[in-house]
Amino acid sequence: MSTDTPTVSTHTPTVSIAVAEVISERAGHLFGLLGNGNAHLVSHLTSSGFPFTSARHEVATVTMADSYHRATGQIAAATTTYGAGFTNTYTGLAEAARARVPLVLITGDAPSTGLRTFDIDQTAAAAAVGVATLTVTPADAAALTHHAFDLALQTRRPVVLAIPHDLATVPLPDADQPAHRAPSAETPGEHADPGTRTGQKPPPLPAPIGPPAPSAEELDRIAEALRAARRPLILAGRGTVLARAGHDVRALGDRLGALFMTSVMAASVIDSPWNLGIAGGFTRAHRLDVARRADVVLVLGASLNPFQTRYGTLVAEGTRVIRVDDESPADHPMVTDAVHANLVPVVRGLLERLRQADEARTWRAHVPQVATAQFRSAQIDRAEFTPAELAAPEGTGTAAGVEFCTDGRLNPRVVAAALDGILPADRSVVTDGGNFIGWAPMYFSRTPTRWCCWAPRSSRSGSVSAPPPVWPPPARTAPPSWSPATAGP
Repeated sequence: MSTDTPTVSTHTPTVSIAVAEVISERAGHLFGLLGNGNAHLVSHLTSSGFPFTSARHEVATVTMADSYHRATGQIAAATTTYGAGFTNTYTGLAEAARARVPLVLITGDAPSTGLRTFDIDQTAAAAAVGVATLTVTPADAAALTHHAFDLALQTRRPVVLAIPHDLATVPLPDADQPAHRAPSAETPGEHADPGTRTGQKPPPLPAPIGPPAPSAEELDRIAEALRAARRPLILAGRGTVLARAGHDVRALGDRLGALFMTSVMAASVIDSPWNLGIAGGFTRAHRLDVARRADVVLVLGASLNPFQTRYGTLVAEGTRVIRVDDESPADHPMVTDAVHANLVPVVRGLLERLRQADEARTWRAHVPQVATAQFRSAQIDRAEFTPAELAAPEGTGTAAGVEFCTDGRLNPRVVAAALDGILPADRSVVTDGGNFIGWAPMYFSRTPTRWCCWAPRSSRSGSVSAPPPVWPPPARTAPPSWSPATAGP
């Protein structure tokens, strides 16, 4: 790393100070690791008392910020220096991009005069994982920082804000006139093309996320399908959490006599005894058996990625699947009806069109066991064991539900079920991801009352991307949810 850190007067508005002031206005917390490229930025923020958490490795600055967003619903902010400081964030940055986390990463960058021997093209590197870079100058430092936060929020994706090393301490053109925030009403467009260098026009802000309300014809078509369904199932995803539509979605399901499932990222959004739990790789055998009987599935704000659908086996072949999402839905082999619309007007429009179903004729009347404590408990079912486990001698195998498996190691199913009973209902759970540790979402029968934070796993990057918990838990500004990416056992 270079040691030629410029000096700065804390009394003179500079590029770093202008960026720091906007961060203090737009973010609730900053996670970072100090270096030459961000020293003055961090110094200004910490000296003013802004909440800052230092990491021991740059990737942790991004994964902690990512987890902060997942736990609180607030925009994430992280900072590192240039060069290796930036490249060390790469796994976490790729994860946040894949998981669509609104995050601003403020980094140092090469001087505006060109790359040094140890610099890389950070803009190109960020673009490779689909992340846009905005590079500040003295003329636009504050405005472009606001633009970065706006862009991250409106696209629900990370944005890199780069401070060239030779400009970090340069005074603003007119120290008596603070830079103004860039206007947010620019030319609408699709998600910004990644990669913007000094002197170039920043990518325009897209139109606010969310297409027009659904048409009456679309609502009538969905309502008719649900009215005719004998076994309707509603699958709520992260979009339901973001739209704060859990209450309305439950009301819709109750009106239909439907059963519910959720994605792992929305596991606590539907508080109902008729909730079959998490859809996908975490679905236990007895719940999957019921879910596969559905004849119409209404998918609200879920991506239907391979983990959620158990690689296409979550529902039976021939099931009608209606997917509603606020982003243009790509073709999906399971989806029979794709509706590009905001969730809330869809759900409320359906509530206006559908009458209360005769309870005795609903699917719930035919599967009353779903609402029982035994069905929803962490009790282990024989169908969840392999033939070898079932054949194990009594008292030595997992088939007996004992503490140890046939190899003498702890039975993770029993351990998770035991923890479910030991931990209080008012709990926060932070867990790593991967094939070996999916037991908590499978065998915890009681949904945490605040949230359960699932370590970032979209990029399948291994434990390096697993963040430490944010503690004490910050207050949420969005409904509680599990917070994973798309991993499943």
